[in-house]
Amino acid sequence: MPQLFLNLSDNEKECSIGIGYLLQAIPEAYTSVVDPFIQGLDSSALWRLRFTVQRLINWLVTIDLPGIAIWIVAIMESLASRGEFMLLRELADENAYKIARQLAFKARRKDALLVLRFMLLGYHHSPVLFNNIVQGLLPLVAKCRKTSEDITFAGEINNLAQILLIHFGDTDAVSTKVQKARAFLDLPVVSRAEALQTMQENSWKKSLHIQNTSAGFRRRPAFAQPLGKVGLVNLGNSCFMNSALRALFCSTEFKQSILSDTLKVEPSKVMTTRLRETFNNLSTPRLSVVTPSALYKALPNWLNDGHQQDAAEFIKILFSQLEGEGPIPKEALSSFQGTAVNQIACGTCGTVSSNKEEFYDLTVPLPRADIAELQALVDIFPTIEKLNDENNNKYFCDKCKSLQDATRSTILESVPTNLIISLNRFEFDVVRAQRIKINTPLHLSENINIKVRDGQEAQSYSLYAVVIHTGDSANHGHYYTYARDSAAVDVVTAKDQDAATWLIYNDTRITISSFEAMQQSLERSRADTPYMLFFRKICHISPKNEVTQVIRVKRSASNL
Repeated sequence: MPQLFLNLSDNEKECSIGIGYLLQAIPEAYTSVVDPFIQGLDSSALWRLRFTVQRLINWLVTIDLPGIAIWIVAIMESLASRGEFMLLRELADENAYKIARQLAFKARRKDALLVLRFMLLGYHHSPVLFNNIVQGLLPLVAKCRKTSEDITFAGEINNLAQILLIHFGDTDAVSTKVQKARAFLDLPVVSRAEALQTMQENSWKKSLHIQNTSAGFRRRPAFAQPLGKVGLVNLGNSCFMNSALRALFCSTEFKQSILSDTLKVEPSKVMTTRLRETFNNLSTPRLSVVTPSALYKALPNWLNDGHQQDAAEFIKILFSQLEGEGPIPKEALSSFQGTAVNQIACGTCGTVSSNKEEFYDLTVPLPRADIAELQALVDIFPTIEKLNDENNNKYFCDKCKSLQDATRSTILESVPTNLIISLNRFEFDVVRAQRIKINTPLHLSENINIKVRDGQEAQSYSLYAVVIHTGDSANHGHYYTYARDSAAVDVVTAKDQDAATWLIYNDTRITISSFEAMQQSLERSRADTPYMLFFRKICHISPKNEVTQVIRVKRSASNL
């Protein structure tokens, strides 16, 4: 059994679903071996058990494996006894929403409810998870009226909702809906004393004494994030959205334009409103964390179905939707907009055909190497490609009326204020017939130069955000972001040190970092890899305006 758990904790290896079927066949009594095993592990091995739990949860939400939940809960209970509350909190933040979705499937709802109860009742100092999923639980209660089994399930769901409402208090008039659902099936009312006892018994921290007062349960206040920042709740594989939103929120011009749009839009064009609401919440430090569920639901159905998606694809879809919602969103997008000229020159007659196209990001190829240099990757512009027999791509020239050798080039005619560089980390493997990830590490540079049209000076840019994809698979993994405010690139005075500070945004968890720490960490890892890089144009300042020159502020390691 210990070896089986260790195999599941190896994030660099694919695990056969056969292990899941094996666990399913082991009697529940054998879960008693889990706690002694975990109590004997060191801290590094405990951290790797996160991958074990995550794999088991992934099986729970994708395959019918009745009984798998007892192993998930057994491991998480042992982690709680070891005081690994941060690890449990991250697992709950990332998975509670997608586990809740499984309650709609009869074959999975018993397992899903067991894990969900452990997460919601154990993580009782934060109402975010409960508020995020309770609206989706209530319709399940209303549908359960055909069999005694259905009614029992409805009673368990409603019981859980009543307990958490007593604990956290009513938000968004949820209490009325819960009581309406309870009355619909004549379900019992949960008393305050019963709720208190249930919360105490299921608390992750057994030593925490929960008191019943006239004001409700006494609980810890919301935790304070570094520098007053606000975390984003993972709605179940929504890290692709959270990581991209972080980089966009740190893009000063874009953020200010979105926040300035106070005009109502048509019901069918809600993306600007939802994005503005999210940005407003992220600008409110007292919240500590926010749930971007309204923005998530405004995305196309295939993008918000609870499966892992691509952060770069999310930005493309987001920008595409914003384009059709009026002048304010278009103004916001203009800070990312550049122009490229594509040309093909016939090698025989010299005729040149060209067309212009606007872009919001530049995608660059990534070599398979021990390490790649950032400046070398962006030096491909202007790109030049030979069209000939050797490459099997000769060009049909309209003037020559035949296939000819030619040269195709892409020239950057104008570059945006905020430049997004997307690394082509994912490709299709013809032999294996699947997408694979290129894990080449990247040596980051704080500044890069982008070559534009001939005769123009190269434009300098400074890095302000990096979206990271962690994991070896193109179809799974996790996204998080390193970022600082883009405005810090232009003017950083002692007053603006917070804006210049690099932070790691990992859903609800925010920690202080530095450029040097990011650089060293990413160069050592082939799993945590830069995927999207955000740069701010460096303004060249005349001697007359020396007072506004960039003053670099570097925090010492002791301050980080």
